[in-house]
Amino acid sequence: MRSHAYGSDAWHIHAESDGKMKRNWLKKATAALVCVATAAAVGIGLTAPAYANAADTQITISAPQGDRPGTSDLNVNMFDGRSFTAYKLADYTNVQVSDRNVTAMDYKLDTPLTNAMVDGWIAKALDQFPKTDVATVSNGTVTFKGDAAAMSPMTFVANYFYGTGADIYGNTCVNSNAMRIFAEAAQKSLTAPGVTATTAPVTVNNDSAVVDASQSGQGLYLIVDTTEGLNNQIPARAMITGTPVTVNGQTYMQFEGSNATYTLGSIKLKAEQVVNTIADTSAQKETLVTNQSQRTFQITANIPNYAAYDNWSSPTYSVTITPSGNVKLDSKYTVEVQPAGFPTWSTLPDSNYSLVSPAGAATGSLTVQFSSAAMKTSTLSGVTVRIIVNGTVQNVTTTPTFVAAQATFSNDQSDANSTGTAEEASLGLFNTVIPVKKIAYNAGATSAALTGAQFSVTSGTTTVKFTESTLNGKPYYQVDPNGTLSTFTVGDGYIAGLGANTNNSTTYTITEKVAPTGYVLDGRHDITFKVTVTPNYTNDVLTSVTYKRDNGIYGNFLDTTPSKMTRDDGQTVNLESRTTVNNRYTNTQLESEMIHVKNTKNPSDFAQTGGHIVQVLIAMLIVAIVGAILLIVARMRRRNNTDRTQIA
Repeated sequence: MRSHAYGSDAWHIHAESDGKMKRNWLKKATAALVCVATAAAVGIGLTAPAYANAADTQITISAPQGDRPGTSDLNVNMFDGRSFTAYKLADYTNVQVSDRNVTAMDYKLDTPLTNAMVDGWIAKALDQFPKTDVATVSNGTVTFKGDAAAMSPMTFVANYFYGTGADIYGNTCVNSNAMRIFAEAAQKSLTAPGVTATTAPVTVNNDSAVVDASQSGQGLYLIVDTTEGLNNQIPARAMITGTPVTVNGQTYMQFEGSNATYTLGSIKLKAEQVVNTIADTSAQKETLVTNQSQRTFQITANIPNYAAYDNWSSPTYSVTITPSGNVKLDSKYTVEVQPAGFPTWSTLPDSNYSLVSPAGAATGSLTVQFSSAAMKTSTLSGVTVRIIVNGTVQNVTTTPTFVAAQATFSNDQSDANSTGTAEEASLGLFNTVIPVKKIAYNAGATSAALTGAQFSVTSGTTTVKFTESTLNGKPYYQVDPNGTLSTFTVGDGYIAGLGANTNNSTTYTITEKVAPTGYVLDGRHDITFKVTVTPNYTNDVLTSVTYKRDNGIYGNFLDTTPSKMTRDDGQTVNLESRTTVNNRYTNTQLESEMIHVKNTKNPSDFAQTGGHIVQVLIAMLIVAIVGAILLIVARMRRRNNTDRTQIA
């Protein structure tokens, strides 16, 4: 209820002559319209007229583009999975235009709305969140005063509960909580038994939503987010706005108020999405890893603009960094902050955050909890935070090897226990793996492995050190700068971690130093071959690794079938795809084909089919060439002697 008689529904902006009562009334209305509604439009009356274009009856809801450097203040692409209901509140009547702009209009309540019903919605909202300059509420009765004294309930709504394109976080003229209560009260009335409210369908696209009022007609609409299970975003606040206005066949898209001009049929989504990212900022970023590889992880996340929500008293926000079990995070970390609209970062005083271990947190994870009080001020409201922490790879036996980050935050101001989570960001750390198997000289690839063979690996003049572990029940030798093993011993096993910590190709010489018991090596030369590991990049991002092998003179002692690694372009192994569950890689071990190294019990195999066959052939060729030269010289000498005899 209201305590005074309703005045005209006219929403006039134009000026009248001085001294007239009408002008005084309009002057008050003009002052109230400094916060003018993004008014929408429908033709006069209850029956919607035909419209020339679809856009004439549409309201486009789009993601706001704010001041956050490099992105938006409210991260965009927030419409996937959302749903909306658009309730029609009123038609436009008595529309006045000037210079292609709407300057004034009246409102005709849509069926089944009544002035008393709308009064009740306003009273509920302003009873808890007063707007005493234009209205008071006593015992459920609202009284308009000041600039709003002569307004009807719907004119008051259009002036003080509207939303505009420039109004990113909420409603400029009424606080967000009052808008929420108003919308809840309106929905309860419009969905009550026996009430048939007029609604317009809403189509949701990837980056926007469109209200189609072609059947319900131009006018003022209440748009409510009806999404269930929303997780990584703040639920959208209710929005009151309207379609364009058609007058005499001409559609108007602009409303020109006393101090501002707004686009009709357009509004920004009153919601925020939380997005977190993770990157490796070390000098070795995007390189392969092995034991003791060190990396610097930088996690970035945006904090919602909680200060814009008046009743959000104690919001919570934390960022959890979770490594795989083979990565150890340092105990020291740095937290920096970047206010919206500023390109620079500064260290956040530690009084604004703390390190916590929430229930269920993974062992080795790190969770930074931010201050609720600071998030209600410019210190942390609407800012981007950055956490920097170092980590060390403890082994490359585990797969996948990764560090992940995820923000958890309050997402409902009316429910202190309601939280959402941003989509997890994950950084994979990749390592090479080369299977090696020892087999008898004439055996096949599936034959039993020979045990006890020892190999050394060198890169240039440096002997590669290893740490031994197991994988799939087989010996697994990992490159380790602190390792104590200068050889690896396998019958059937792996060497891992070659090519780590560099974005350049690395060539390794692998030499069999000790043969399995009962087998012999070439007494003149060890069986030696080379493997070159090359990381491949696209736009500075690791995409694959190429293995290329040079068998040297021992090709017959390697492999049982043609090898991909010995081709001109080698064998390229691509990074495996990420999972759709948590955005982590399924496997971070880039495994090559198996290298089969043969051993023989018969030393003559080296001369017959081994590496020295090439040397024998070369020696025979040299002997043949020398013999040919000597034969030619001998013939020339005989010819010269014959010539001298004939002369004599």
